[in-house]
Amino acid sequence: MSKKIRFSDHALLKIDLLSERGIAIAQEFIVQTIRFPDRREPGEGEKVIAQKQLNENLVLRVVYP
Repeated sequence: MSKKIRFSDHALLKIDLLSERGIAIAQEFIVQTIRFPDRREPGEGEKVIAQKQLNENLVLRVVYP
C-alpha cells in the first residue's frame, strides 16, 4: 500500500507560481514523479529528490521525506 501524498502550502504556491509563468504542472504529474521518477537521489538528511523530465529543457524535482 502506498503512502498518502499530501501537498504542502509551499508546494501548492510553487505550482501556482509556475502556472503564472506558463509552466502548468498537474498534481497527478507530481504524484507520478514521486512514484515513478526518471531519477531518484538522496537529499538533505532523510529527504529524497525525485526527478522527471517535463520537456527537453525542464526537469521537475520533487523533494519529500
